[in-house]
Amino acid sequence: MPYVNKLDFSNNRLTELSPFITNLPALEMLDLSNNNLLGLPNEVGLLSNLKVLRVVGNGIKLLPRTLGLLSGKMQEITFDRDNISWPSGQEVLSMDTGKLLKFLAAFYKAEQDGVLELMGWNFEAVPDDVFGEPDLHTLKLSHNKIKEIPDK
Repeated sequence: MPYVNKLDFSNNRLTELSPFITNLPALEMLDLSNNNLLGLPNEVGLLSNLKVLRVVGNGIKLLPRTLGLLSGKMQEITFDRDNISWPSGQEVLSMDTGKLLKFLAAFYKAEQDGVLELMGWNFEAVPDDVFGEPDLHTLKLSHNKIKEIPDK
């Protein structure tokens, strides 16, 4: 199955997606809509050819940061914004696919090196997601529209 480029498991009863998915390196479209998924494995972000990911109609609460590795490649990601607890905030969740993936990529990189760069995003407030980063030692928020420093 290494040449499968479209995989449609929509409208089933899947409760999890196996990391086995990385054995499909040619995968460009993955439709998992309307299942019983509560999460996605980090390995989804390793599908370097993935252009379309549909997970609407599931109970997914967290978007894997590894999806940020697909920044500049993925063209469409659909999910239930009301279910997502990370990243949080409608300002982030309403971003177009490209910008959302860049946001995830920034947090993925920060997980690796402790530096979170969110410069020039036009944020009016510091995103709440910043406050849950335990290993963060450098936060770069220049060139935004932040009006006050939060006391969190």
